[in-house]
Amino acid sequence: MKFINFNKYFIFSFLIGLLFLKFACDPEKSEEKDSKNKIKISGTFTINGKNNLKVGESQVYTVEVSKIEPQEILKGKFSLTIQNAPKGVTISDLNLEKKTFKIKTTAETPATAEKEYTFILTVDSEDEKYSGFVEAKLTLTFVKDSPTNPVNPPDKPRISGSFSITGDGYIIKGSEVNYTLDDTLLKPTGLFSSLKSANKSLKLAFKSTPLTGMTIGAFNLDTKKFKITTTDSTPITASATYNFLATVDGYQGSAEGNIAIEIASETTITSTAVNNGETIAAKYGGLGTDAENRYYFPPLSFSGKPANGTVSRFLVLQDNNSKRWDHGIWIINLNTTSIPEIKGTESRYSLSGKTGIKEEVQQYYPPQGGGHLYKFHLFDISITETELKQELARITSSSHQSRTIDLNNDGDTEDANEKITDRVATIKRLLGDKVLNEVTFSYYYQLKLF
Repeated sequence: MKFINFNKYFIFSFLIGLLFLKFACDPEKSEEKDSKNKIKISGTFTINGKNNLKVGESQVYTVEVSKIEPQEILKGKFSLTIQNAPKGVTISDLNLEKKTFKIKTTAETPATAEKEYTFILTVDSEDEKYSGFVEAKLTLTFVKDSPTNPVNPPDKPRISGSFSITGDGYIIKGSEVNYTLDDTLLKPTGLFSSLKSANKSLKLAFKSTPLTGMTIGAFNLDTKKFKITTTDSTPITASATYNFLATVDGYQGSAEGNIAIEIASETTITSTAVNNGETIAAKYGGLGTDAENRYYFPPLSFSGKPANGTVSRFLVLQDNNSKRWDHGIWIINLNTTSIPEIKGTESRYSLSGKTGIKEEVQQYYPPQGGGHLYKFHLFDISITETELKQELARITSSSHQSRTIDLNNDGDTEDANEKITDRVATIKRLLGDKVLNEVTFSYYYQLKLF
């Protein structure tokens, strides 16, 4: 029995050893292990050359390989193949240093209609360090001489390269924004001039499905601008990169560009001291219980984004029951999100230097009596702060006695002097279409009158 058990143990051990040797020496397993340690080629390449090949002839093509990674791999050995090539079509003389290769045809190659072919550039299988492949596309037509087709049809021009897009990094939901395309890297050089001469247009499209309600307008070759439009159904989103494709009818190929865009909401004003349209506490005016507890400036918060195209912003507080008066004008930073509660000092005082206030145009004049409706007006403006201050100075320097303003700003006292009965309305008339957006927030001071 002991002898028999030893033989069984020996045979079992022998079989296990054979299996181990097979696994360890299996060339497929070994190759799989080695491939895991190799660096894989990645990226893309492009092919340039004629799109029409005459059957029985060969044609030299060039390749652009700057987008293949890692670049050092290009010193190695490669093979180039064409998928589903017609009979008799072969590739030869690939030279990545000269960036050229040949497509050869034979008399057996059939005439074909225009078709896009996939070219595969593969690392030599014997390469010990690298592995993998990259692809390129090229549209080809194979033609034969005949009485009805004595010569090759003209080649289609090709659009390629890339472009950059500049403009606002956000779009207010429900609005449209102009963006500018930089064609410096587009090929062929001078593409826009060629398109204008040929009365052709450049078409822009999202590379992937955009957000609901998000569309691209027509591209203007003269201004190099286009619009991106959103609707009320477009969701608010954080900043994301949008990829675009540029194509031209009658051209083969395309070019790509991208820009990061946030879909944002327009600005709203809130306050922790009072809800919009309700009555504020006595300390925010002259009816406070004592000298140390009155004339406070209410805290304000600003959510959302300025209107697209905004260059400067300013805030006005107006007594809605006596509109010829304003109770303060301040220029604020575009990125200001809040102005804190400010302790009152007297019946008129400066907010200059306070958080959120960039520059004071007119000092704060807190409410003095009860029952009035006060309204903050936040304006988004398309002019610089210097230009804005010049316009606002015409309001703030006007006589409190006559309360008139020279709307034409020509110094002529006989023509367009207007009596100021509503300072905010006058500001809006002065600025006109420079006002891009207006947001308001109102409150009653103490006694609410109806």
